[in-house]
Amino acid sequence: MECIIKNGGLVDATVLVPQLDFQESHFTPLLFAIELKCLPSVKVLLRSGASVNVKVNSNGRTVLFTAVQTNTFKIVKEVLKYKPDITEFDNKQSLPLAVSGNGKRSRLIVNSLLDYGLVIDATFIHDMNFIFEAVTNGHISIVGQLLERGANVNSKDSNDNSILYRAVEQDNLKMVEEILKYKPDVNEKSSIESFTIAVSGDGDHSKRIVESLLEYGFSINSERLQDKTFIFNAVKKNHVSMVGHLLSRGMDVNIKDHLGYSILYTAVRHKNLNMVQEILKYKPDIQDTSNIQSLTMGVSAYAKSLQLIVENLLEYGFPITSKNKQNEKFMLDTIRNHHLKVMDLLIKSGANVNAEIQGKCLLEVGFSSRYHYHTDMAKLLIENGAQVKNELLKKAAENWKPDFVELFLQHGADPNFTDENGRTLLYDIANTSISCDAETRSTAISLLKFGAKIDTQTKQGNTVLHVCCKDGGYFRKGDVEFLCKHGARVDIKNESGKTALHLVIESGNIATVRTLLSHGANIHSRDNEGRTPLHIACLLWITEKIRFLIEHGANVDCKDNNGGSAIQVSLRADGRLANSTVNRYTSETDYNTFDLMLNCSSNNIQDLIKTTELLMSKQQSSNYNRSRMRCTLVKHVSKLRELGFHDDEDDIQFQRMFKQLTNTIDQRELTTFVSRCSVEVQIMKVESIGDTKISYYDFLRKTCHRVALCLKNKSFCTGLELSQFKTSFPSYATMVENKFKQGQMRLNLLKEVNLERQYLFPELTFDCVQELLEYLDIEDFHTLVRVFPADRNVSVVENPTSPIATDKEDILDISTLAL
Repeated sequence: MECIIKNGGLVDATVLVPQLDFQESHFTPLLFAIELKCLPSVKVLLRSGASVNVKVNSNGRTVLFTAVQTNTFKIVKEVLKYKPDITEFDNKQSLPLAVSGNGKRSRLIVNSLLDYGLVIDATFIHDMNFIFEAVTNGHISIVGQLLERGANVNSKDSNDNSILYRAVEQDNLKMVEEILKYKPDVNEKSSIESFTIAVSGDGDHSKRIVESLLEYGFSINSERLQDKTFIFNAVKKNHVSMVGHLLSRGMDVNIKDHLGYSILYTAVRHKNLNMVQEILKYKPDIQDTSNIQSLTMGVSAYAKSLQLIVENLLEYGFPITSKNKQNEKFMLDTIRNHHLKVMDLLIKSGANVNAEIQGKCLLEVGFSSRYHYHTDMAKLLIENGAQVKNELLKKAAENWKPDFVELFLQHGADPNFTDENGRTLLYDIANTSISCDAETRSTAISLLKFGAKIDTQTKQGNTVLHVCCKDGGYFRKGDVEFLCKHGARVDIKNESGKTALHLVIESGNIATVRTLLSHGANIHSRDNEGRTPLHIACLLWITEKIRFLIEHGANVDCKDNNGGSAIQVSLRADGRLANSTVNRYTSETDYNTFDLMLNCSSNNIQDLIKTTELLMSKQQSSNYNRSRMRCTLVKHVSKLRELGFHDDEDDIQFQRMFKQLTNTIDQRELTTFVSRCSVEVQIMKVESIGDTKISYYDFLRKTCHRVALCLKNKSFCTGLELSQFKTSFPSYATMVENKFKQGQMRLNLLKEVNLERQYLFPELTFDCVQELLEYLDIEDFHTLVRVFPADRNVSVVENPTSPIATDKEDILDISTLAL
């Protein structure tokens, strides 16, 4: 557009534009841009000299009039910058046009026109439609100017309503205040009717309008004093000033509506505290039936304002009647809605604090309320003789009310009471999780603070720790940590002989397993079937837990009551696997886990025979890839034979079975593997570890105890930590690494045992003790450390109340062990 204007375009050119009514109108570019509400084009045209006073047709289409007609404030403001002629008739008509619009933009346009200089002339002053439009659309400044210039403040519209009536009807407080400045007639019928409109309105504006009318001098006539609807509307809408004015003029304070309710009852029902206080100033009758019901109404709901209302009614003199005392609902509402003063009066008048309402005692009603979070009511009842029973404590805990639990414990509730199955309240809480929310945690802390026994066992021998571990997802880790920090014993067994660790292996997660071990859980503990946690993990084939337990010292060679090691349990395909839903030995992780167990075992010939028998069994099983497992076992035995274990002169039965096993796998692959192992062994025989004279070959042939003694040599230990063997002997790397880890664990246990050597073996020399300790397996070491801790003041005492808690392994006779 700017380019066209620079090249000679006429900014005031007139063009004939067809309209929707098939008529034609003349437009300049500026008028057309305003019609389209295109502010950028309007600015360009005005800057380029377009005339603001042009009038192109007989319809009054001046620039200013058109801008006002579009109701676009920014365009009107822009046009006014270029000084349109205010004496032009059509421009004058812009003001009533703007006044006829409502909304914020119209008011801004009107104010801009007035600021620019458009004036209210006699035509407007005597135009009743104009002033009523201004009132209706909220143009306060226009109304003020009209009244200032002599417009009749008592003028009426076609419905015989005044402008004051119209302003009240619009709920426009500022307009009402503006009109009142010009002294409307207080006796004028329509203005008096404004009261009815204002009183029936909602909100703060209506209240302030009523107050403004009263302050101005409007009075209540005798007709209003007899109008029940009028005062009841005022009460419902909380027009306190109006009600006070009516009552001061003689209206009956005990007046009833068509349903027989008094204004006091109505004010209470609407929870209007200020209204109640105003009505009480005029002495309502405390013997009036409806007024008496006001107290019952106030008690029946929960709100801060209602509590204050009830207190005002009691202070005024409304009594607690015998009917109230015997009314269950009144008593129920009093407790539920926390009306302390009412309850105090009920008690003083003889109410039974141990009464039951709807099958609940009053204390239970208190903490069962969804609105009731404070213990004040319960304290009041207890101080006046309410009995605190153990069942009440349980229900408070079930309702997540720790403050009530604390209160009941303070007043004699037993934190250790049990149900018919021997379950304590702490046990019940643990069923849902102790640490899942603040209320449950606070309840558990309160129980423990008041003496709850954390290790109490049910008839099935389960403790709180058992219940937290039996279905433990990740969120149960917090529960287990909480219990352990509060002194829960981690090795108590239930009637099945299972510890918490057994249960976590079955259904928990690694984080919870780690927590139990960090608090001293016995990784070698056995259930009634002789199974350790590792047996359980292998039975369910949870590879993550198998590897974790082995890394933390679990004994791969331990046997269950059927003589099965962890490896053999994992391979069995009998009925005990029915609960397992996983397909085992189908991924690389499965094969690596199986290989890890083989490398961590002592490779006893009898164990190898049993493992081989299981793999050679003709029994069909979909639980594992039989050929892949045979290959893994053959390679493992081949590695052992290259190291000098289980050669042809060993057990003939094993050699025969091993030969059969070998024939079931790829011979070329086996030959290549054996050749590689042979080469690695030859290198291991000549390569020493660190600065020592011990070769890797010698290292692998040593017992774990001997390895532990070697690890006292710093150079030896550093040489293994560098892990160069992983690249030098890849076939034996896992075996070396596991041997190193087992040696480290044994060394740590050995240090603990040696600290108490004189206490354990007072008559034996150091060398003799070391020889003796070499014959102990990892489980024996753990037992020594657990039963005879370094702190001699710590004694291991079993739960005297339950024989199930006694672990026979923990009562190890040291003299027998030494022998």
